[in-house]
Amino acid sequence: MANSLWDDCVFHDISDRIEAQEKLEDEKEKLLATIQSLNDAIIAVDNAGKITFINNSAENWTGWSNTEAEGHNINEIVHFSDADREDKIVGLMLNALKTGEELSADEPIKLVELNKKTRLVTYNFLPIKRVNVASICAMLVLRDVTLEVQLRNELNRSDRMESIGILAGGIAHDFNNLLTSISGNMGLAQIHLDDNHIHDVRECMREAEDAAMQAKGLTQQLLTFSRGGMPIMTKIDMAALVKESAKFALTGSHNQANFNINEDVWLIDADHSQMSQVLNNLILNADQAMELPGVIDITLKNIVLTSDEGLPLKAGKYLYLSVEDTGKGISPEISEKIFNPFFTTKTNGNGLGLSSVYSIIKAHDGYINFNSSIGNGSIFYLYLPLLENEVNISMVDEPLIVFDNMPLRRVLVMDDEISIRNITRQVLNDMGHQVSVARNGEEAMEAVIAAYENNVPYDIIMLDLTIPGGKGGADIVNEIKLIDPQVKIIASSGYATDPVMAKYDEYGFDDRLMKPYRLHQLKSIIVKNIK
Repeated sequence: MANSLWDDCVFHDISDRIEAQEKLEDEKEKLLATIQSLNDAIIAVDNAGKITFINNSAENWTGWSNTEAEGHNINEIVHFSDADREDKIVGLMLNALKTGEELSADEPIKLVELNKKTRLVTYNFLPIKRVNVASICAMLVLRDVTLEVQLRNELNRSDRMESIGILAGGIAHDFNNLLTSISGNMGLAQIHLDDNHIHDVRECMREAEDAAMQAKGLTQQLLTFSRGGMPIMTKIDMAALVKESAKFALTGSHNQANFNINEDVWLIDADHSQMSQVLNNLILNADQAMELPGVIDITLKNIVLTSDEGLPLKAGKYLYLSVEDTGKGISPEISEKIFNPFFTTKTNGNGLGLSSVYSIIKAHDGYINFNSSIGNGSIFYLYLPLLENEVNISMVDEPLIVFDNMPLRRVLVMDDEISIRNITRQVLNDMGHQVSVARNGEEAMEAVIAAYENNVPYDIIMLDLTIPGGKGGADIVNEIKLIDPQVKIIASSGYATDPVMAKYDEYGFDDRLMKPYRLHQLKSIIVKNIK
């Protein structure tokens, strides 16, 4: 009998394989449904960075459908408001496809939708290494944090307003003391003037001026807290500032300061008012931590850090400052929150002191930390970078500026305050300069144009940055430079946090003068800018 057609055939039971495939398809459907239901935008790409899939959220945000997006590059459908940052992010993603490293950004960036609306997002880029496949694919996950950021900002705004009320009470107290000193010294000056005691008059006027400068420091601290802002960098003698701040902060305290300050302490490049705020906060914090009378040790010295120090700082020369108290110490639970905004253990505290200290030191490219244990007190220490060309305290004395026999110049002063216009004009007239004044940017421009057309241009122009209801200095500085590129323009403001005052040269100014200022500072800046 002939062999059957099936005699040489081998049969395999593939029901398990089919069942496994069905389960796999089922799991894929579940995964797809999960991905489609997410509020996060999910974008899958292949090893070349080409899109292979986008979910519903990504479709809604970008205006592209999954079918339309397939095969396109990420930057063709995903657009951020910052073009430079977008290019950098895309470059990092393409590099991650080669290295397999994950990318993430917790700092929100604005995503621009097809209808030009924006939303704040964070992103994670997750490369996926597939089994038995050499190439890498990846998932881009965009998370909408717009509402979260808005709620956080609203909470911070509410807390800040409450804290300003608390802070204002302390500021008002200090201001009243300073105003008492100013008015008292002015009254004494009038008495001594009547008695023809000229030396005593000078002393009273000097003390009144010193009190006014301390008031300036208070206003700048309040401005730094309320508005933030970039540091206005100048050469700082920290040794003198430490002693001055300790004297001020410990007035009326049962504690005293013990200074351990090296004689050859170098200068730092820093914002004077912000450094004063740092010192006041650290010393006040130490003072309030000590229930019994004691000594606060303040150390200031030069230090050279190497790359092996274990600190998040570059190797180089730094100024080391520490403030040590003998209080009850800080518990480990509190230690983790000590630099958090609005965190405080004090009944009437606002939680802003150490938070602002941390922010200021970070803005100065420095580092701050502390050591503490229950019953053994605390020591807060910080590092601040030194000037590249180190200068020690013996070299900080300002050069003697001789005001006699110098060239006389034409000066224009723009300020909305009549008292400032009058006193500035009087001082500069007394120096022999020819001075004109203007109330706002419009008047200043008229004066500049008229002077230039009459061939008597101004040599120096002082511009107030903030003019209520009119153009300020920053609004007209470039217009003036177009008319007369040779004129020296000085920015003047009472807002220590104004970015123009921090980087005046980037805004077209030649120099800056912070209000309030002493008369010799006004004279010096004029002499400095005379051609």
